[in-house]
Amino acid sequence: EQIESAIRYIEDQFDLILIQEHFNESLIILKDLMNWDYSDIIYMPINQRTNKVNTTDLQKEQIAELSKADGMMYRYFLDKFNQRVDNYGRDRMEDDVARFVHVQDNFARNCPPSGFFAELEPMELYDQCKVLQTWNPSVLKLLRFNHGE
Repeated sequence: EQIESAIRYIEDQFDLILIQEHFNESLIILKDLMNWDYSDIIYMPINQRTNKVNTTDLQKEQIAELSKADGMMYRYFLDKFNQRVDNYGRDRMEDDVARFVHVQDNFARNCPPSGFFAELEPMELYDQCKVLQTWNPSVLKLLRFNHGE
């Protein structure tokens, strides 16, 4: 009952819950809800895990038991996310994700490795690359300013 109450509370507070395993699709839905362009949802992956952690069946069971509430919440919002994708259109989503990946790849190719911004032109591209490669509380302030909040 407490878990279900927490799920209802979260659902009331947030219009959209992004799903990590469907991150690009989540961003496409966010883009659609906010009436944004692809350039508004570009991200530069950082701190990604490159190796998979091996766990035994017993460890998986123990983790599942310890994170039962998390699992219930995840499954609930994953179902809601899948409903949103169905409403958006699976074919449309596939096309939009492919387009987004293309835009993002082009942007990433034009951004130098972090720290090499001195010779980057035009300045707007410099600013975008630097923001995407820097974790900093001022990033949120900049995003809010750019979107007129």
